[in-house]
Formats: sequence, C-alpha cells, structure tokens
Amino acid sequence: MGRTPHIQADAKSTTVYLTRTQKAAIRKFQAKRLLETEGEPGLTEVIVEALRLLLGSEGWTAIELEQTFPKTELKRAKVSVFSKRRRTNRPVA
Repeated sequence: MGRTPHIQADAKSTTVYLTRTQKAAIRKFQAKRLLETEGEPGLTEVIVEALRLLLGSEGWTAIELEQTFPKTELKRAKVSVFSKRRRTNRPVA
C-alpha cells in the first residue's frame, strides 16, 4: 500500500537536528496519531501540527494560522500491483 502525499508541492526541503529524546517523543506522538487515525503521520506532519499549536498559543489568529498552514486536500496514492512472472519449466537446448 502506498502512502498518501502530505507535503505541499511548493515546500522546500530542510534539515532538522533532534536528540534521541526528541526523536522518541516524536515517535510516541506518531504512535498516538496512528491509533487515532488511519495512516501514520510523517515527521513533516508532526512538526507542522506542533508549529500550529505553538503559534496558536502565542496569540496568532485563526486566519493567520490558516494562511501559514493551509489545509491541503489529501489525494490517494496510486498503487500499481505487478504480477509475478511465472517461471516455465522449459528444457534448455
């Protein structure tokens, strides 16, 4: 099964350095979300959700948050299943 794409098309790659404790906290959060929803959230989704919560607690309005973190429509990933080639028992000449 393929994952649904959760990253916006205009997003740029960046590097985040985390300690073991911070990684464990993110994994714990991902496991909690996995039990609540259908798919496992990726690191990007966890960080974006955390930023929304942090900035919301800092006094950002709902409009500012929506402009910064727009909700994107999730598209199902296209999954192609390739059948295995069957080996035929042909005598080698």
